[in-house]
Amino acid sequence: LRSIKPEDILLAADDLKLWGEQPLVVFRPNVENDTWPGAFLTKDPLDPFIPFGTNTDIPWFIGNAPAKGEGTVIALRLASNKSLQDELNEDFSQRLSITLGLSGTCDTEAVIDSLVTEYMDGKHELNNDTLNGFLELCGDRYFIHPTYRVLKYNVNSSRSDLRRIIHFDYRGPYSYTPYFTNSSQDFG
Repeated sequence: LRSIKPEDILLAADDLKLWGEQPLVVFRPNVENDTWPGAFLTKDPLDPFIPFGTNTDIPWFIGNAPAKGEGTVIALRLASNKSLQDELNEDFSQRLSITLGLSGTCDTEAVIDSLVTEYMDGKHELNNDTLNGFLELCGDRYFIHPTYRVLKYNVNSSRSDLRRIIHFDYRGPYSYTPYFTNSSQDFG
């Protein structure tokens, strides 16, 4: 990726979407070879164990916000756009799998059934009744669960470089909703 002009990468973003605006994050972390000059991220961040003794040891902290609030960023257009909701509902399991970034190697249907049961009262449809559960599911998937995994795999280590755990729960007078949705709807 270092040899590709940043402008070309940014212009390719929409072509990397599988449907609608999903997956929202198409530029995943670029894991670099540790022998490359200036390499910083040399381990897949999805691996929750943070190794010691690398040449990039730096203090780290973990932060998140309430699950529903975090999920809103991921699913804001889905929550506010009826035609996108209809599109999601047409092929619910497949498109929810894309939205959640589920691995192609997992038993997607069983995972989706379990998640829909837990978060959306077993209803395989995004609508007004399932919206809050859907937003919480997205927040848990992208923010709460990864935080939990990192803490679980590192809590008993002798690490001294974890500086803080931040839980951000501030609701201010301004919102980014109009910029993402062209709507002033309050999503909580």
